[in-house]
Amino acid sequence: MQNGLRNTPETTTPLELNVQGKIPEWLSGTLYLSGPGIYSIPLDDSTEPYHITHPFDGLAQIHRLAFNEPIVERDNQNKNSYEEKGRITYTSRHTSKGVGNRIADGDDTLLFFGQDTARTVTQRIASVIHQVTNLVTGTTKERWEQDPSSETVNITVTPNFPFGAVLRGTSTEVEWDDGSEEEDNEAGIVMKTDANMLQLLDRKTLEPKKIFSYEDVDPALGGQLAAAHAQFDSRTGEYFNFVINVASRILSIQTFSLSTLGRQPAQRFSPITTNLGNPSTGIKPSLIHSFCLTEKYIVIPNYPYFYLWGGLSILWYGTINQCLHWDASQSTLFHVLDRRTGRHVATYETDAFFCLHVINAWDDIDVDGDEGVTFDLCAYDNPNIVEATKDFGRGVPPGGLTKEELKKRKPVYPPQVRRYRLNKIPTVAKRQQRSWFSTFSPFSETVIARASYTLVGRDLELPRINPRVSMRQNHFVFGICESRHCATYNAGGAIMNGLRKLNLDDGTSITWDEPNCSCSEPIFVPRPGASSADEDDGVIVAVVNVDGEIGNGDDDHCFIIVLDARNMKELARARMGQYKTTTIHGSFVDMEGADVSVA
Repeated sequence: MQNGLRNTPETTTPLELNVQGKIPEWLSGTLYLSGPGIYSIPLDDSTEPYHITHPFDGLAQIHRLAFNEPIVERDNQNKNSYEEKGRITYTSRHTSKGVGNRIADGDDTLLFFGQDTARTVTQRIASVIHQVTNLVTGTTKERWEQDPSSETVNITVTPNFPFGAVLRGTSTEVEWDDGSEEEDNEAGIVMKTDANMLQLLDRKTLEPKKIFSYEDVDPALGGQLAAAHAQFDSRTGEYFNFVINVASRILSIQTFSLSTLGRQPAQRFSPITTNLGNPSTGIKPSLIHSFCLTEKYIVIPNYPYFYLWGGLSILWYGTINQCLHWDASQSTLFHVLDRRTGRHVATYETDAFFCLHVINAWDDIDVDGDEGVTFDLCAYDNPNIVEATKDFGRGVPPGGLTKEELKKRKPVYPPQVRRYRLNKIPTVAKRQQRSWFSTFSPFSETVIARASYTLVGRDLELPRINPRVSMRQNHFVFGICESRHCATYNAGGAIMNGLRKLNLDDGTSITWDEPNCSCSEPIFVPRPGASSADEDDGVIVAVVNVDGEIGNGDDDHCFIIVLDARNMKELARARMGQYKTTTIHGSFVDMEGADVSVA
């Protein structure tokens, strides 16, 4: 253990959990959860292990919780208990063991999110040379082929990533097989992060099978950055994301879609290279964790939380956190792409703010008949929350923080739930198109379109909604909130979270919050057969970590909880293990493996 971070053991043999309460009979399927699992790596030449000090840099672990799986013959002795309470089966696996080997071997090309690499200038120069050499010679790709556990990919899980005929054509069926029983499977379970790097896992054993990039789908999708949160349109069967190539001569955000039908090549939208409202200025690469999708438009946010040196600073520092710079004097931009034409049609501006998670977005029509887009998100006035992630999953040391330690903490205030509106998109697009053409004349002009917002709620993060109302105006959102049972983070407390249901119409909320408990992202699972009008007819499923006695980490434990989403009352819980585990995002599929609720 180092600074409160402990390894989470893997459970590769299915473990039947002891359910307290009763799981709804209709809750049948599998929950996949991503997150870090290993923080202490043994070194061959030292009795002192290598300690990972940032929670998000922990070597990846995936968790699988199966709800109400059919009872096989060997389980008949427990049949009565299952029928009375329901059934949860748990497995997990460490999926980045190769990264531990790279650390033990002294690999200086490893990239981290917040880990202090403590390299000298000479060591940084050597690291840059080695990273560039690996990219040019293809050594990185070779390592991916030889060891599919050699990178840390631990943010989101896509249970049915659309490989399709194009991607499968780059390799053999066996190499892309994820353990599905379908003979002509065109999808697989994939872990993603905010880099252009994905990891295929075996659907049953959770073993790493392959590391690949979007460039394997389409050579034009090369780049270093991508969004951990892709978007999916269930109506058209399309998966959307973007890549950013910081090494290109002109920086661009290349948005694309993949067909989940598996027979069409990737569709590429026109690249975003400039602020259309002020075309004399280019764009800068920034941290973009999620984006908006409607039936007609795609909205890519561009926060003024920029990567230094156009993103090349990542090679120098080796740590994402050290490469980011907040410029409050710059506007946040919203780049609008038209799905019907594939073009970048407009750019809107608003005051500087930062966001990790978009909640939902939908098309609307104003009184003049003009199209617009409305979207909800969790907003911060600055990105201090990113720096505060270093304390995610940690408790407060005995005796609390010293005054000096407290002064080092930048203040972090609960996010606001804001509703932004982009008005009259076709009108703005026409005016900004003329503005763009004017850059070729000596009389250039700017056509600034402003995005406005209203405040609809406070203190909610890691938002999830009923997936059946995606791309339509929704009334409820579920997320984590500050716990009322401990001091706030700014007052020296730990990051402790309850679960909150927020009514977006009137701002009221219902909270589940118990002492010494800290909750993960709440995944909403709708009841089969419930109408979309009954938006909160379903359950919330989340992992809860429990702090043991102060100074005695052996008392720590975690459990999975099931809440009635209508009233946030507990229906059931089941202890997972005598440890705490950090899970970041999760996805739920039904018993046939079809997507139900995907991050």
